[in-house]
Amino acid sequence: MIAHMTLSGNDIRRQDPRWMRASAYLSHEDVMLAGTLTEQDSLGLSLLEAAFEQQFAPLRALARGWDSYGAPPIDDAAIQAALSLVVDLSAAHFPLPAVVPTSKGGVSLEWRRGPQEIVVEIAPVTGGADVYYCDDAAGVEWDRPLREAAGAFGSALIRLGR
Repeated sequence: MIAHMTLSGNDIRRQDPRWMRASAYLSHEDVMLAGTLTEQDSLGLSLLEAAFEQQFAPLRALARGWDSYGAPPIDDAAIQAALSLVVDLSAAHFPLPAVVPTSKGGVSLEWRRGPQEIVVEIAPVTGGADVYYCDDAAGVEWDRPLREAAGAFGSALIRLGR
């Protein structure tokens, strides 16, 4: 049985560490556009985390040469970094990415919609991430480390989700 909660959606959002981590990718204006984390959302996130874990499980099973060109197995640090990022972003109601292994042993998170494309490539061993954004309709394209582009990344995800 679940205890009755008296917190509002905004209170839950402020207290949920996943929302706090995800909000680092948002500008002040974008926070208002991203929506709120409701009580039901907070309770359902553990189920969502389990679903994401299942989505990432096949990456852990890839052996050396999985791509027929000698690619290394997918690095556990890259998998964990990608999983953490996806769970954090789901708390802020961002669209979910396609999860793709890279031939270098990393993980690529990919969002595509119409002329817009966002790719976050997470490196093996370090878990460092680079983000690529392209909007052919607007003539915008950039590629930079995620730690330097967090706000631009959040804004791009919001535009892509509209």
